Amino acid sequence: ELKKRFEKTNATSGDTARAVNYYEIGWGDRGFYEAKEITTLMAVQAMFNSPGSVMHVVAVHNPLRAFGKSQVVKFCLNEAQLASLEKFIVSSFATNTAGNIISRRPGLYGDSQFFEAAGTYHFLNSCNTWAAKALRSAGFDVSPTFKLFASQVMNNIDVPACQVAM
Repeated sequence: ELKKRFEKTNATSGDTARAVNYYEIGWGDRGFYEAKEITTLMAVQAMFNSPGSVMHVVAVHNPLRAFGKSQVVKFCLNEAQLASLEKFIVSSFATNTAGNIISRRPGLYGDSQFFEAAGTYHFLNSCNTWAAKALRSAGFDVSPTFKLFASQVMNNIDVPACQVAM
């Protein structure tokens, strides 16, 4: 569904439709993540009384250009690892009775989009916890416990070198 949504958008905007090879995907508290202006009260509510969670998705054609080298880590997955990661991500989206993901509103930048998400956000189950769980589902040896900051996730995984077949 995401591929259709983002490729369709490119085609309707007059751009030449390009295949989407990468997505930036985030999970977080609905009130905090979707807010135009963040307040302390929103942060406290997210940590202790979240109204629900959302997924934020944007198609990215060139991650290095979009985020810079300091925010991009390349790793290779075998088919089983990729299937497990995809299953984890798909299960993070809430669906309607027909099994379709539920769009909410345009996202934070570019052609991004918010979607309803499964799971309950709180200070011990944050976006970084979600990222650690995603990486663990792909076979990385990382615990999601007490992952409050992105650096705690990224500094606690060993990223194996990609093996390129010749």
